Amino acid sequence: MKKIKIITLHLFTVCMLLLASNEIKAQHEIPDNIKDHISQGITAFESAKTPADIDNALLEFNEAAKIAPNNPDVHYYLGKTYSLLQGNAGRASNEFKKYLKLYPDAPDKTEITEDINRLNKVIETSRLSTVLGIQLVSLHDGIYIRKIQHNSYNANAT
Repeated sequence: MKKIKIITLHLFTVCMLLLASNEIKAQHEIPDNIKDHISQGITAFESAKTPADIDNALLEFNEAAKIAPNNPDVHYYLGKTYSLLQGNAGRASNEFKKYLKLYPDAPDKTEITEDINRLNKVIETSRLSTVLGIQLVSLHDGIYIRKIQHNSYNANAT
């Protein structure tokens, strides 16, 4: 009878330790004060059909970043969104670096590091060739023109 009590006590202790360790390893919870911005940004990002939808996602994620600049999820979403926009590889890379700095044990650390390396290659390549006056955005179903800057072309060029 005494052995059963000791074994039960040990099992209970092990279970409590496992439950406690799960709480420590839990991912960051999004604070209430930015939940709406993050939710609306994700909705705009995932259902983007026009460049304006991506602009709305950026607006929401940037608002969340103003409210909670030390929240790693905000920088993750900003990095993902900026990575879709031509000419914003540097911003995307910086946002991903902030994400990893704020969340060094991120479960997707390897994937994000690969994204940073890919973005750095894009930066190097873009220095060699650019499309003047046109900003592109890559959506789920293709590449679209985000913005045309009218005074960036040279009328004398042939």
